[in-house]
Amino acid sequence: MKTPTLILAVSLLANGLLATAFVSARVGRSGAAPGRDLGGAGATAVAPRGAPAVAPVGGDAAVADPGASTSDQLGSLGLLLRSGSGEELARSLRAAGVPEDMIRALVREQIQARYRAQIRAIEDAGRGDRPWWQSGGRVVLTPEQRAEIRKLQRDMRTEIDRALGPDESQPGRAGNYAFLPADKAEAARQIDADYAEMARELRDRMDEFRLPSDRDALRLLEEERRADLASLLSPAEVFDLEMRTSSISGRLRRELGSVVQSEEEFRRIYEMAVAFDQQYGREGAAAQGMNRADRNTAETAFRQQVMDMLGPERTAELARQRDPDYRTMQAASARLNLPPTATDTVINTRAQAAAESQRIAADATLDAATRRAALNDLAARVRTQLQSTMGSEGGEAFAQRAEWLRALERGQSFSIRPEGGVNIQRGRGDG
Repeated sequence: MKTPTLILAVSLLANGLLATAFVSARVGRSGAAPGRDLGGAGATAVAPRGAPAVAPVGGDAAVADPGASTSDQLGSLGLLLRSGSGEELARSLRAAGVPEDMIRALVREQIQARYRAQIRAIEDAGRGDRPWWQSGGRVVLTPEQRAEIRKLQRDMRTEIDRALGPDESQPGRAGNYAFLPADKAEAARQIDADYAEMARELRDRMDEFRLPSDRDALRLLEEERRADLASLLSPAEVFDLEMRTSSISGRLRRELGSVVQSEEEFRRIYEMAVAFDQQYGREGAAAQGMNRADRNTAETAFRQQVMDMLGPERTAELARQRDPDYRTMQAASARLNLPPTATDTVINTRAQAAAESQRIAADATLDAATRRAALNDLAARVRTQLQSTMGSEGGEAFAQRAEWLRALERGQSFSIRPEGGVNIQRGRGDG
Protein backbone atom coordinates (compact mmCIF):
# COMPACT_ATOMS: atom_id res chain seq x y z
CA MET A 1 0.00 0.00 0.00
CA LYS A 2 1.33 3.44 -0.87
CA THR A 3 1.97 5.83 1.99
CA PRO A 4 -0.34 8.90 2.21
CA THR A 5 2.56 11.20 1.30
CA LEU A 6 3.34 9.21 -1.81
CA ILE A 7 -0.32 9.09 -2.81
CA LEU A 8 -0.55 12.87 -2.44
CA ALA A 9 2.63 13.40 -4.44
CA VAL A 10 1.39 11.15 -7.27
CA SER A 11 -1.94 12.98 -7.25
CA LEU A 12 -0.19 16.34 -7.58
CA LEU A 13 2.01 14.97 -10.35
CA ALA A 14 -1.02 13.63 -12.21
CA ASN A 15 -2.77 16.98 -11.92
CA GLY A 16 0.33 18.69 -13.31
CA LEU A 17 0.55 16.36 -16.29
CA LEU A 18 -3.16 16.63 -16.98
CA ALA A 19 -2.91 20.42 -16.89
CA THR A 20 -0.02 20.25 -19.35
CA ALA A 21 -2.08 18.00 -21.63
CA PHE A 22 -5.03 20.39 -21.42
CA VAL A 23 -2.88 23.37 -22.40
CA SER A 24 -1.31 21.36 -25.22
CA ALA A 25 -4.74 20.40 -26.50
CA ARG A 26 -5.86 24.03 -26.47
CA VAL A 27 -2.77 25.03 -28.42
CA GLY A 28 -3.42 22.21 -30.89
CA ARG A 29 -6.99 23.41 -31.52
CA SER A 30 -6.11 27.08 -31.84
CA GLY A 31 -2.97 26.75 -33.94
CA ALA A 32 0.70 26.02 -33.56
CA ALA A 33 2.52 27.69 -30.73
CA PRO A 34 5.31 30.06 -31.78
CA GLY A 35 8.42 28.17 -32.81
CA ARG A 36 6.70 24.75 -33.03
CA ASP A 37 5.73 22.91 -36.19
CA LEU A 38 2.67 20.70 -35.64
CA GLY A 39 2.88 18.98 -38.98
CA GLY A 40 5.17 18.12 -41.81
CA ALA A 41 8.83 17.30 -41.65
CA GLY A 42 9.41 19.32 -38.47
CA ALA A 43 6.67 17.66 -36.42
CA THR A 44 7.49 16.05 -33.11
CA ALA A 45 7.08 12.30 -33.18
CA VAL A 46 4.41 10.92 -30.85
CA ALA A 47 4.54 7.32 -29.76
CA PRO A 48 1.53 5.14 -30.62
CA ARG A 49 -0.85 4.59 -27.73
CA GLY A 50 0.17 1.00 -27.41
CA ALA A 51 3.90 1.76 -27.31
CA PRO A 52 5.80 2.26 -24.05
CA ALA A 53 5.88 5.94 -23.11
CA VAL A 54 9.57 5.94 -22.32
CA ALA A 55 12.70 6.99 -24.13
CA PRO A 56 16.26 5.90 -23.42
CA VAL A 57 18.58 8.32 -21.65
CA GLY A 58 22.28 7.61 -21.89
CA GLY A 59 21.42 4.14 -23.11
CA ASP A 60 20.88 2.66 -19.64
CA ALA A 61 17.71 4.11 -18.17
CA ALA A 62 14.12 4.69 -19.21
CA VAL A 63 12.40 8.02 -18.73
CA ALA A 64 8.96 9.36 -19.55
CA ASP A 65 8.71 10.48 -23.17
CA PRO A 66 7.43 14.09 -23.21
CA GLY A 67 5.75 13.33 -26.55
CA ALA A 68 3.71 10.44 -25.18
CA SER A 69 0.09 10.71 -24.12
CA THR A 70 -0.58 11.81 -20.56
CA SER A 71 -1.96 8.40 -19.59
CA ASP A 72 1.16 6.68 -20.93
CA GLN A 73 3.44 9.13 -19.10
CA LEU A 74 1.57 8.45 -15.88
CA GLY A 75 1.80 4.72 -16.49
CA SER A 76 5.56 4.73 -16.96
CA LEU A 77 6.12 7.07 -14.03
CA GLY A 78 3.86 4.93 -11.86
CA LEU A 79 5.98 1.89 -12.72
CA LEU A 80 9.12 3.75 -11.67
CA LEU A 81 7.46 4.89 -8.43
CA ARG A 82 6.69 1.28 -7.58
CA SER A 83 9.87 -0.47 -8.64
CA GLY A 84 12.43 1.89 -10.17
CA SER A 85 15.53 3.31 -8.55
CA GLY A 86 15.58 6.84 -7.17
CA GLU A 87 18.02 7.94 -9.87
CA GLU A 88 15.80 6.58 -12.65
CA LEU A 89 12.74 8.24 -11.16
CA ALA A 90 14.53 11.60 -10.83
CA ARG A 91 15.67 11.48 -14.48
CA SER A 92 12.19 10.51 -15.65
CA LEU A 93 10.50 13.30 -13.70
CA ARG A 94 12.96 15.90 -14.99
CA ALA A 95 12.36 14.71 -18.56
CA ALA A 96 8.61 15.13 -17.97
CA GLY A 97 9.17 18.74 -16.88
CA VAL A 98 8.16 18.25 -13.23
CA PRO A 99 9.29 21.10 -10.92
CA GLU A 100 12.47 20.36 -8.97
CA ASP A 101 10.90 20.70 -5.51
CA MET A 102 8.25 18.12 -6.43
CA ILE A 103 10.94 15.83 -7.88
CA ARG A 104 12.84 15.95 -4.59
CA ALA A 105 9.68 15.20 -2.59
CA LEU A 106 8.65 12.28 -4.83
CA VAL A 107 12.09 10.69 -5.04
CA ARG A 108 12.76 11.08 -1.33
CA GLU A 109 9.40 9.55 -0.43
CA GLN A 110 9.85 6.68 -2.90
CA ILE A 111 13.25 5.78 -1.42
CA GLN A 112 12.16 6.26 2.19
CA ALA A 113 9.07 4.09 1.67
CA ARG A 114 11.22 1.14 0.59
CA TYR A 115 13.56 1.45 3.56
CA ARG A 116 10.73 2.05 6.03
CA ALA A 117 9.26 -1.31 5.06
CA GLN A 118 12.57 -3.05 5.81
CA ILE A 119 13.02 -1.23 9.12
CA ARG A 120 9.45 -2.05 10.12
CA ALA A 121 10.10 -5.73 9.47
CA ILE A 122 13.09 -5.66 11.86
CA GLU A 123 11.04 -3.84 14.51
CA ASP A 124 8.20 -6.35 14.12
CA ALA A 125 10.73 -9.12 14.74
CA GLY A 126 11.76 -7.27 17.90
CA ARG A 127 8.18 -7.32 19.14
CA GLY A 128 8.11 -11.09 18.71
CA ASP A 129 4.95 -13.09 19.17
CA ARG A 130 3.87 -11.41 22.40
CA PRO A 131 0.20 -10.39 22.58
CA TRP A 132 -0.33 -6.65 22.17
CA TRP A 133 -1.31 -6.22 25.85
CA GLN A 134 2.04 -7.64 27.01
CA SER A 135 4.29 -5.59 24.77
CA GLY A 136 3.69 -2.22 26.43
CA GLY A 137 4.29 -0.67 23.02
CA ARG A 138 8.04 -1.17 23.36
CA VAL A 139 10.26 -2.71 20.71
CA VAL A 140 13.18 -4.68 22.19
CA LEU A 141 15.97 -5.01 19.63
CA THR A 142 19.23 -6.91 19.81
CA PRO A 143 22.51 -5.06 19.13
CA GLU A 144 22.62 -6.81 15.75
CA GLN A 145 19.12 -5.61 14.85
CA ARG A 146 19.97 -2.05 15.89
CA ALA A 147 23.11 -2.18 13.76
CA GLU A 148 21.07 -3.43 10.83
CA ILE A 149 18.60 -0.54 11.20
CA ARG A 150 21.43 1.98 11.38
CA LYS A 151 22.92 0.50 8.21
CA LEU A 152 19.56 0.76 6.43
CA GLN A 153 19.22 4.39 7.53
CA ARG A 154 22.74 5.10 6.31
CA ASP A 155 22.08 3.39 2.99
CA MET A 156 18.84 5.34 2.61
CA ARG A 157 20.62 8.68 3.10
CA THR A 158 23.32 7.62 0.63
CA GLU A 159 20.76 6.65 -2.02
CA ILE A 160 18.86 9.92 -1.60
CA ASP A 161 22.07 11.90 -1.95
CA ARG A 162 23.09 9.87 -5.00
CA ALA A 163 19.71 10.38 -6.67
CA LEU A 164 19.26 14.05 -5.87
CA GLY A 165 22.58 15.45 -4.74
CA PRO A 166 22.93 17.57 -1.57
CA ASP A 167 19.91 19.73 -0.82
CA GLU A 168 21.30 23.24 -0.43
CA SER A 169 18.02 24.42 1.10
CA GLN A 170 18.51 22.19 4.17
CA PRO A 171 20.54 24.08 6.82
CA GLY A 172 21.28 20.88 8.71
CA ARG A 173 23.07 19.39 5.70
CA ALA A 174 24.82 21.58 3.15
CA GLY A 175 24.04 24.85 4.93
CA ASN A 176 26.30 24.18 7.90
CA TYR A 177 29.22 23.45 5.57
CA ALA A 178 28.44 25.95 2.80
CA PHE A 179 31.15 28.38 3.94
CA LEU A 180 33.82 25.76 3.20
CA PRO A 181 35.30 24.89 -0.21
CA ALA A 182 33.29 22.08 -1.82
CA ASP A 183 35.89 19.32 -1.23
CA LYS A 184 36.39 20.28 2.41
CA ALA A 185 32.64 20.64 2.95
CA GLU A 186 31.92 17.09 1.79
CA ALA A 187 34.85 15.64 3.77
CA ALA A 188 33.82 17.48 6.96
CA ARG A 189 30.21 16.39 6.53
CA GLN A 190 31.33 12.79 6.17
CA ILE A 191 33.50 13.02 9.30
CA ASP A 192 30.54 14.35 11.30
CA ALA A 193 28.25 11.65 9.89
CA ASP A 194 30.72 8.87 10.77
CA TYR A 195 31.21 10.07 14.34
CA ALA A 196 27.48 10.62 14.80
CA GLU A 197 26.99 6.98 13.80
CA MET A 198 29.61 5.82 16.31
CA ALA A 199 28.00 7.94 19.04
CA ARG A 200 24.61 6.37 18.29
CA GLU A 201 26.12 2.90 18.59
CA LEU A 202 27.66 3.82 21.94
CA ARG A 203 24.41 5.29 23.24
CA ASP A 204 22.58 2.15 22.16
CA ARG A 205 24.84 0.13 24.45
CA MET A 206 24.26 2.66 27.23
CA ASP A 207 20.48 2.50 26.84
CA GLU A 208 19.69 -0.23 29.34
CA PHE A 209 22.57 0.08 31.79
CA ARG A 210 24.98 3.01 32.05
CA LEU A 211 28.50 2.79 33.40
CA PRO A 212 30.63 5.63 34.82
CA SER A 213 33.06 5.10 31.95
CA ASP A 214 30.36 5.78 29.31
CA ARG A 215 30.72 9.54 29.69
CA ASP A 216 34.48 9.25 29.23
CA ALA A 217 33.92 7.18 26.08
CA LEU A 218 31.62 9.82 24.60
CA ARG A 219 34.09 12.57 25.48
CA LEU A 220 36.93 10.62 23.86
CA LEU A 221 34.82 10.16 20.72
CA GLU A 222 34.22 13.90 20.55
CA GLU A 223 37.93 14.60 20.99
CA GLU A 224 38.74 12.25 18.12
CA ARG A 225 36.13 13.94 15.92
CA ARG A 226 37.68 17.31 16.60
CA ALA A 227 41.15 15.96 15.89
CA ASP A 228 39.99 14.60 12.53
CA LEU A 229 38.41 17.94 11.66
CA ALA A 230 41.57 19.76 12.75
CA SER A 231 43.62 17.64 10.34
CA LEU A 232 41.29 18.70 7.51
CA LEU A 233 40.43 22.31 8.34
CA SER A 234 42.26 25.39 9.54
CA PRO A 235 41.68 26.50 13.17
CA ALA A 236 39.43 29.32 11.91
CA GLU A 237 37.41 26.88 9.80
CA VAL A 238 37.03 24.49 12.73
CA PHE A 239 35.78 27.34 14.91
CA ASP A 240 33.30 28.46 12.25
CA LEU A 241 32.00 24.91 11.84
CA GLU A 242 31.59 24.48 15.61
CA MET A 243 29.78 27.82 15.69
CA ARG A 244 27.21 26.26 13.37
CA THR A 245 26.99 22.68 14.65
CA SER A 246 27.96 22.47 18.35
CA SER A 247 25.51 21.95 21.20
CA ILE A 248 26.41 25.42 22.52
CA SER A 249 25.47 26.91 19.15
CA GLY A 250 22.21 24.98 19.08
CA ARG A 251 21.28 26.25 22.53
CA LEU A 252 22.07 29.86 21.58
CA ARG A 253 20.08 29.62 18.34
CA ARG A 254 17.07 28.28 20.20
CA GLU A 255 17.27 30.91 22.93
CA LEU A 256 18.47 33.99 21.05
CA GLY A 257 18.31 33.35 17.32
CA SER A 258 15.12 35.32 16.72
CA VAL A 259 16.60 38.60 18.05
CA VAL A 260 20.23 38.35 16.94
CA GLN A 261 20.60 40.63 13.93
CA SER A 262 23.82 39.51 12.24
CA GLU A 263 26.32 36.66 12.03
CA GLU A 264 28.97 38.88 13.56
CA GLU A 265 26.76 39.55 16.58
CA PHE A 266 26.03 35.83 16.94
CA ARG A 267 29.78 35.16 16.72
CA ARG A 268 30.51 37.52 19.64
CA ILE A 269 27.82 35.89 21.78
CA TYR A 270 29.06 32.43 20.82
CA GLU A 271 32.65 33.33 21.80
CA MET A 272 31.38 34.50 25.20
CA ALA A 273 29.37 31.28 25.63
CA VAL A 274 32.36 29.08 24.75
CA ALA A 275 34.56 30.94 27.25
CA PHE A 276 31.88 30.52 29.92
CA ASP A 277 31.51 26.80 29.18
CA GLN A 278 35.26 26.21 29.31
CA GLN A 279 35.46 27.83 32.73
CA TYR A 280 32.16 26.90 34.32
CA GLY A 281 30.72 24.08 32.21
CA ARG A 282 30.49 20.48 33.29
CA GLU A 283 33.88 19.68 31.80
CA GLY A 284 35.46 23.05 32.67
CA ALA A 285 38.45 23.04 35.01
CA ALA A 286 36.89 25.65 37.29
CA ALA A 287 33.74 23.55 37.55
CA GLN A 288 35.63 20.95 39.57
CA GLY A 289 34.71 21.58 43.19
CA MET A 290 32.73 24.73 42.38
CA ASN A 291 29.54 25.06 44.37
CA ARG A 292 26.21 25.72 42.69
CA ALA A 293 25.88 29.24 44.08
CA ASP A 294 29.17 30.36 42.50
CA ARG A 295 28.22 28.88 39.15
CA ASN A 296 24.78 30.51 39.25
CA THR A 297 26.40 33.86 39.99
CA ALA A 298 28.72 33.42 37.00
CA GLU A 299 25.81 32.42 34.76
CA THR A 300 23.81 35.47 35.84
CA ALA A 301 26.78 37.67 34.94
CA PHE A 302 27.06 35.99 31.52
CA ARG A 303 23.37 36.48 30.79
CA GLN A 304 23.67 40.13 31.79
CA GLN A 305 26.52 40.55 29.31
CA VAL A 306 24.30 39.15 26.57
CA MET A 307 21.40 41.41 27.52
CA ASP A 308 23.72 44.44 27.53
CA MET A 309 24.82 43.51 24.01
CA LEU A 310 21.24 43.10 22.80
CA GLY A 311 19.98 46.30 24.39
CA PRO A 312 16.71 46.92 26.27
CA GLU A 313 14.31 46.64 23.32
CA ARG A 314 15.52 43.27 22.07
CA THR A 315 15.93 41.98 25.62
CA ALA A 316 12.30 42.86 26.30
CA GLU A 317 11.20 41.18 23.05
CA LEU A 318 13.19 38.07 23.97
CA ALA A 319 11.58 38.00 27.43
CA ARG A 320 8.14 38.17 25.80
CA GLN A 321 8.96 35.30 23.46
CA ARG A 322 10.11 33.14 26.38
CA ASP A 323 7.17 34.08 28.58
CA PRO A 324 4.58 31.25 28.77
CA ASP A 325 1.81 33.73 29.56
CA TYR A 326 2.70 35.86 26.53
CA ARG A 327 2.58 32.82 24.25
CA THR A 328 -0.70 31.74 25.83
CA MET A 329 -2.20 35.17 25.23
CA GLN A 330 -1.06 35.17 21.60
CA ALA A 331 -2.88 31.87 21.08
CA ALA A 332 -5.94 33.02 23.04
CA SER A 333 -6.17 36.27 21.08
CA ALA A 334 -6.15 34.37 17.80
CA ARG A 335 -8.68 31.79 19.04
CA LEU A 336 -11.08 34.28 20.67
CA ASN A 337 -10.55 37.14 18.19
CA LEU A 338 -9.56 39.48 21.01
CA PRO A 339 -8.58 43.11 20.35
CA PRO A 340 -4.86 43.78 19.66
CA THR A 341 -4.44 45.36 23.10
CA ALA A 342 -5.62 42.27 25.02
CA THR A 343 -2.18 40.66 25.36
CA ASP A 344 -0.55 43.79 26.78
CA THR A 345 -3.53 44.33 29.10
CA VAL A 346 -3.20 40.85 30.61
CA ILE A 347 0.60 41.07 30.89
CA ASN A 348 0.25 44.45 32.63
CA THR A 349 -2.39 42.98 34.96
CA ARG A 350 0.09 40.26 35.91
CA ALA A 351 2.89 42.82 36.49
CA GLN A 352 0.64 44.90 38.77
CA ALA A 353 -0.40 41.75 40.65
CA ALA A 354 3.27 40.77 41.10
CA ALA A 355 4.15 44.18 42.54
CA GLU A 356 1.12 44.16 44.86
CA SER A 357 1.87 40.61 46.05
CA GLN A 358 5.45 41.68 46.87
CA ARG A 359 4.16 44.66 48.84
CA ILE A 360 1.77 42.43 50.80
CA ALA A 361 4.47 39.82 51.50
CA ALA A 362 6.90 42.49 52.74
CA ASP A 363 4.37 44.18 55.07
CA ALA A 364 5.64 43.30 58.55
CA THR A 365 2.44 44.64 60.18
CA LEU A 366 0.37 41.77 58.76
CA ASP A 367 0.05 38.46 60.52
CA ALA A 368 0.00 35.23 58.48
CA ALA A 369 -3.80 34.96 58.29
CA THR A 370 -4.26 38.59 57.24
CA ARG A 371 -1.45 38.31 54.65
CA ARG A 372 -3.01 35.21 53.16
CA ALA A 373 -6.45 36.84 53.02
CA ALA A 374 -4.96 39.88 51.24
CA LEU A 375 -3.28 37.68 48.65
CA ASN A 376 -6.51 35.71 48.13
CA ASP A 377 -8.40 38.97 47.63
CA LEU A 378 -5.78 40.05 45.07
CA ALA A 379 -6.28 36.74 43.22
CA ALA A 380 -10.05 37.31 43.07
CA ARG A 381 -9.59 40.82 41.63
CA VAL A 382 -7.18 39.47 39.02
CA ARG A 383 -9.71 36.82 37.95
CA THR A 384 -12.32 39.55 37.48
CA GLN A 385 -9.90 41.60 35.37
CA LEU A 386 -9.02 38.57 33.23
CA GLN A 387 -12.69 37.86 32.52
CA SER A 388 -13.27 41.51 31.69
CA THR A 389 -10.44 41.41 29.12
CA MET A 390 -10.91 37.91 27.70
CA GLY A 391 -14.55 37.07 28.38
CA SER A 392 -15.86 34.69 31.00
CA GLU A 393 -14.75 31.42 29.38
CA GLY A 394 -11.47 32.76 28.04
CA GLY A 395 -10.54 34.40 31.33
CA GLU A 396 -11.27 31.21 33.27
CA ALA A 397 -9.27 29.10 30.82
CA PHE A 398 -6.28 31.45 31.15
CA ALA A 399 -6.59 31.46 34.95
CA GLN A 400 -6.38 27.66 35.05
CA ARG A 401 -3.05 27.81 33.20
CA ALA A 402 -1.56 30.70 35.23
CA GLU A 403 0.69 29.23 37.93
CA TRP A 404 1.17 32.65 39.53
CA LEU A 405 -2.58 33.09 40.01
CA ARG A 406 -2.86 29.74 41.75
CA ALA A 407 0.07 30.82 43.94
CA LEU A 408 -1.85 33.92 45.04
CA GLU A 409 -4.81 31.70 45.91
CA ARG A 410 -2.49 29.58 48.06
CA GLY A 411 -1.27 32.69 49.85
CA GLN A 412 2.08 33.00 48.02
CA SER A 413 3.62 36.04 46.36
CA PHE A 414 5.41 36.06 43.01
CA SER A 415 7.76 38.20 40.92
CA ILE A 416 8.49 38.62 37.21
CA ARG A 417 11.80 37.22 35.92
CA PRO A 418 13.75 39.64 33.69
CA GLU A 419 14.29 36.87 31.12
CA GLY A 420 10.55 36.02 31.04
CA GLY A 421 8.19 34.02 33.22
CA VAL A 422 7.62 34.23 36.97
CA ASN A 423 9.18 33.18 40.26
CA ILE A 424 6.87 31.85 42.96
CA GLN A 425 8.12 32.92 46.38
CA ARG A 426 7.64 30.81 49.44
CA GLY A 427 8.00 32.06 52.98
CA ARG A 428 6.07 34.78 54.67
CA GLY A 429 3.30 34.73 52.08
CA ASP A 430 2.67 31.02 52.55
CA GLY A 431 0.76 31.39 55.72
